Amino acid sequence: MPAWLRRLFTHSHVHHLSVQDGYARWAKQYDDDAHNPAVNLEEQAIVRCLPALDGRRVLDAGCGTGRQSIYALNQGARLVVGIDLSEPMLNQARRKGRMKLLRADLCVLPFSDASFDVVICSFTLDYVRDFSLAIAELSRVTVPGGTVVVSDLHPFGSFVGWNRAFRHHDGTRMQVYLIDHTPHLYAEYTRACRQSGLVIEEVVEPRVDEAARPDYEAQGSLRAYEQHQGLPIVLIMRLRKIRTNAS
Repeated sequence: MPAWLRRLFTHSHVHHLSVQDGYARWAKQYDDDAHNPAVNLEEQAIVRCLPALDGRRVLDAGCGTGRQSIYALNQGARLVVGIDLSEPMLNQARRKGRMKLLRADLCVLPFSDASFDVVICSFTLDYVRDFSLAIAELSRVTVPGGTVVVSDLHPFGSFVGWNRAFRHHDGTRMQVYLIDHTPHLYAEYTRACRQSGLVIEEVVEPRVDEAARPDYEAQGSLRAYEQHQGLPIVLIMRLRKIRTNAS
């Protein structure tokens, strides 16, 4: 658990929220909070896992405020569609323009089979109600031979107390909000991918190193930095949709 969160547990009100309630509260300040060690390490690593996006059709599944969608557009993607179940997060993304955004459930994607060349699912799978079904849906909407890149907090994080959390001062005292989530182990990914016609091509596990120190310093968490050094903080996978004889 980050040092700032441990301290706030003592002096703040702590609330446990569902995913929907959590992101409804977090949406307006989300972009201000987004620059943390996990997100910064993921941004650096996920770029190396993605294929060239120029001219491609890209789905940003669990787009939030549009971080990955904007990246895909800047890389020349022909079509970028972002979906998210949180309307407040989508409203924040809409302020940035340029993206096609839809409110949709990751487990019931509103697209035909093989609609996208590249699918990105960033920091989302720990929130879904049915992990295997979500993986199957990501596979279904990807063209044969296409790429799916998924990322989330590393399951090791659960062992050291990492949480999906944000804080907000209500004018009287600091409030801490913990969002419900379920980490998934590598074995769960391999099983779901095998069942869904996806092959794991690459696994990247960025570790906390000296480059992450400024992010911890900004959060007042140098003690946590020392404890986390060397630990993988994010799990990223590049998956390939299997081609069938028909395709």
